[in-house]
Amino acid sequence: MEFKHYKSIQNTSSQKYINKLVTQRRTSGSFIVQEKIHGANFSLWCDGKEVKYGRRKGFTEKGDFYDYSAIQQDCQEKVTRLYNILQEKGITQVAVFGELFGGFYPHPSTTEDKEVPIIQQKIYYSPHLQFCAFDILADEQFISVRESNKLFAEVGFFYAKTLFSGSFEECMKYPNFFPTTIPASLGLPEMEDNICEGVIIRSDDRSFFSTFQRVVLKNKNERWEEKKIVKVDEVDLSEEANTLLGELLSCVTANRLRNVISKIEQISENSFGTLMKELSRDVWDEFNKTYQLDFEKLDKFSQKKLRKQTNTACAALITENFTDIVANKF
Repeated sequence: MEFKHYKSIQNTSSQKYINKLVTQRRTSGSFIVQEKIHGANFSLWCDGKEVKYGRRKGFTEKGDFYDYSAIQQDCQEKVTRLYNILQEKGITQVAVFGELFGGFYPHPSTTEDKEVPIIQQKIYYSPHLQFCAFDILADEQFISVRESNKLFAEVGFFYAKTLFSGSFEECMKYPNFFPTTIPASLGLPEMEDNICEGVIIRSDDRSFFSTFQRVVLKNKNERWEEKKIVKVDEVDLSEEANTLLGELLSCVTANRLRNVISKIEQISENSFGTLMKELSRDVWDEFNKTYQLDFEKLDKFSQKKLRKQTNTACAALITENFTDIVANKF
């Protein structure tokens, strides 16, 4: 089977990207809102001959990702049933994208599951390891949210529910700060101040979408936002270079570091280099969504300085919190 990378999701805070969508007339039609789960990207792949499992970068290898053995058999049975349904329509390969989450739910009426990894901190979903499906890739095209949800329900997947449907403008106004709906969906008691990470806004006006045709945005609330306002004034940089440096440094935040950590299974005292590599990569990925062409227009001196300043900021953030990170208290 051929692995297909799940494209990173743009932020609604990027007005430049929103303007681009409007110009390309990609904001018409119906849109839906779902809760964004703070977890680790995970996918299930089936071609009728075998089932494989994927992380964000590719298929998993033994020991290189969270121990998902607790849910492996259940996921394998469900994705195989899904493949059998779609195979009757001529589909040759199916991928289900979703999030691994859970592993910790500090409520007095629940029992801790010490056999599973803790996927994330700060937002609590379940004491057990869970998988939430949110997308189906059938060969080369994504199936609509409405059709995907029908299929998820039919084969028994836990999946991202639609909270609201309407126009693009209406979905952009949907609140992003509310108690997470996931524990209640799993039959768990609610916890105080257990606020969701935000919402996902998706186009849903056709049965199948190419990667370009569909629109997927994330709208995080202030508590979990991965950017902060940073103004810089380096005397040896142009005004444009200073602006771009500010955009880069605004991406170096504790919340972004937490999201990076959620994608790394084992953190130890030897993980500083891995954290630096992954945090820097995530910062640049976010920056390049909007400013890659602007960065490439800078002179070599400015580019080098921006890279150095960004690495320094990433190292400082990790160093400041490294003890808590290793102790799983960050």
